[in-house]
Amino acid sequence: MSYKIQIEKRALKQLASLQKPFNKKIKSIISSLIDDPRPKGIKKLHGKKSIYRLRQGRYRIAIFIDDKSKCVKILKVGDRKDVYK
Repeated sequence: MSYKIQIEKRALKQLASLQKPFNKKIKSIISSLIDDPRPKGIKKLHGKKSIYRLRQGRYRIAIFIDDKSKCVKILKVGDRKDVYK
């Protein structure tokens, strides 16, 4: 049950701008989504269809999960005050 990971261009830029320790941790979280797209601690965003968020300290990862095509799309990565805008 392996999922494919797609990272949007905006999310790649946001990830690259993070400090190195946070960058490494978030990359490891993203790579773990291949085997388990809904890990412990994931929350569905209200009013959004199939969009979830993962938390890592003060940072959030907004993801879209498509179970039919077995794909996880990383939409945004950033500080909690900015990621929901």
